Amino acid sequence: MVPRICLTVLCLLLVGCRSAREEQAWRELREVEEAIRASSHRAQEPVIPDEAELDAFLQLALTNSPDLKRAFEEWQAALLQSPQVFTLPDPTISFGVFAQEVETRVGPQRFRIGLRQKIPWLPRLFAARDVALAAADVAEARFAARKFRLYEKVSHAYAAYAYNGRALAQTREILELLIQLEAVAQARLQTQAGQADLIRVQVEIGKVEDHIASLEDQRSPLSARLRAALGLSGSSELLPEPQKIPSLVAPSDSLAVLVEKLAAHNPELAVVSEKISRAEEAEALAEEGWYPDFTVGVDWIETDGAMAHGVDDSGKDPVVVSLGLNLPIFTGKTRARVDQARAEKRAASWELADTRLLLEAELCQALFEWRDAQRRLSLYRDTLIPKQTQSLTVTQTAYEAGALEFLSVIEAERTLLEFQLQLERSRADALRALATLERLLGERFSMAEESE
Repeated sequence: MVPRICLTVLCLLLVGCRSAREEQAWRELREVEEAIRASSHRAQEPVIPDEAELDAFLQLALTNSPDLKRAFEEWQAALLQSPQVFTLPDPTISFGVFAQEVETRVGPQRFRIGLRQKIPWLPRLFAARDVALAAADVAEARFAARKFRLYEKVSHAYAAYAYNGRALAQTREILELLIQLEAVAQARLQTQAGQADLIRVQVEIGKVEDHIASLEDQRSPLSARLRAALGLSGSSELLPEPQKIPSLVAPSDSLAVLVEKLAAHNPELAVVSEKISRAEEAEALAEEGWYPDFTVGVDWIETDGAMAHGVDDSGKDPVVVSLGLNLPIFTGKTRARVDQARAEKRAASWELADTRLLLEAELCQALFEWRDAQRRLSLYRDTLIPKQTQSLTVTQTAYEAGALEFLSVIEAERTLLEFQLQLERSRADALRALATLERLLGERFSMAEESE
């Protein structure tokens, strides 16, 4: 009896105390919460940055995204499950009245009051807490995965919006050039038969103006897409337009090294790995179902005084202390729980293998897209655009001197505009590819200065 009472006291002392693992989990949650609050500067309303920099938009999304807030609350809710399972059941109190008084030597017994406390098998109690903490680890990993998903979503929307602005600026420059050519054609019309050239340049101006109108119309939906990624309402109001498409410093590692980094740091793989850990904890909890729970109780019986005189202990109320345990003889449910946990573990293991294969393929694709964008960016920026700009200048000079037809000028202008748009497209594609690589590798890349 004494060892069991000692076990009961120990259980009562331990229940309600946080473990080191639980304290660490809460510390990590609060650190993330403080970081989010610090980045928001405790503003009551989201403040749209005046300068449309990517980092400023990412910080705004971090503090304002409903999806990320939901993930944070799910993480906190999962942590709050631990104190609910790592505790004793509520005690029960009972009251009973003897329908017919029981006459005893010390007096008739009239009613009894009892108190019962169920004490679960102590290892099962710890195993239940481990399962709850493992579920919280899954929620934490899911929060990290959603954060990188958010970064990617914002970066992609930002790249599209920035490309629209840069394409609009480049096309307007071409329009100014065509207007200058129209003036030249007007002058030639007064001295030569240049009516056909004037019509051609006016047609080309109409095409470019239509392209500009299309780009301007695209600004609203692209701004709305970026607003949605940032968690902002008021989609009719345009966001500040980025002045340039930023460049990021990409990892220079080989594909094999990047695959290893993906396996070690990818947030989505971490979610599945935590699911495996949770299934292992659930299996350990199910195994504890073979052992019994205990119930301790105490009963107090109200007794009247004895009818006879001179009876020792007359009217003394007896106190009964009891100890019981359940008998886990119906083993089918326990065996089913163990088998269920093992099946969930196997399923999570297969999910991990499948997710890794898909992510590795996505990594290869993102790496190709970044390298392809870098190749095109270097080609247009360093070779084609400088040469085509020079060609357009020469062609325009020759036309003004009457040495070339106007179609040559139009073709040179079209080619230059195409090259300029391809350059900005390459910058946007590179940013999108690197945002995907950030999500896959679970790390942020630093900004790089790119020469214009």
